[in-house]
Amino acid sequence: MKFKIILLALFCSICLLYSGASVLGYSGVDRTSDMMDSSYTRLLKLDQSISELYAQGNESHKQAAYKTLQNIKKQLNNTELLRYGTVTAWKQMKQDVLTIEQAIINNEPNVVWREPISSLLLASDALLQDEHGPWLQYESVLLDDLRSIKTTSASTISNNKKTNAVIAQLTIFGQRVDRMQTAAYMVGDEMRMTELQLRSDQLNRFFKDGTQVTWTPQEFKEIETAISNIEETIHTLFAQAEETITVPVVSASSGWNPTTLALLIGALISGLLTFTAYRKYKQAPYGVKKV
Repeated sequence: MKFKIILLALFCSICLLYSGASVLGYSGVDRTSDMMDSSYTRLLKLDQSISELYAQGNESHKQAAYKTLQNIKKQLNNTELLRYGTVTAWKQMKQDVLTIEQAIINNEPNVVWREPISSLLLASDALLQDEHGPWLQYESVLLDDLRSIKTTSASTISNNKKTNAVIAQLTIFGQRVDRMQTAAYMVGDEMRMTELQLRSDQLNRFFKDGTQVTWTPQEFKEIETAISNIEETIHTLFAQAEETITVPVVSASSGWNPTTLALLIGALISGLLTFTAYRKYKQAPYGVKKV
């Protein structure tokens, strides 16, 4: 009898201890959820401000754009945003803001400062829209650009002269790579994005810095190899990005913990059984004797 009472009392104590630990742990989750909710709200606000800046840039409203830009500049200094993305990406966003600011101050045409605004918007959307982020569409766009560059390069060889068409296509390709750079840093692979930049610059220099106007078959083969390497980097970059992208979802607290409730019920039942067994033991400590 004593053994049963001790066992029930022990079980009751364990349930109480674990329910207490569960409550404390659940409170910790709630606090973390509140912190995440706060940082996510700031991220939403930043994205909204960047969207406003994008619209103002398209409409050439420099005064309104400059005011919005100062607001974005202030928001980017909030350390809570570092819960998302990478440090490199946030630094790049700050650099884009400075570029836009300087362009507006210098009264440059909006076509100059719209490009870094697009970069900002792609980066913020990359965090919020997950696998639907607009920057992911750049994979097919960049691959199409490379196919056009390869085709134009081939026709250039047959015509035995270098045309401006290749340079123009490379310029557009480079602009698109630069535009998606911050977004790729934010949710993609920094090393692959840097590799894409370097390989693109090398190919660009080959065409722009070349003194000859014709290429030998061997040189054209090198061009094809360089383009193939860039294509491989693009495939790897976007494949890794799709694998590592996470949705910054903040779930609301349910208000009660099923585990804690189950442990409390177990503690109450075992406590009641312990009390009942103890009363019986006090009434007949040596059991009921046969007459």
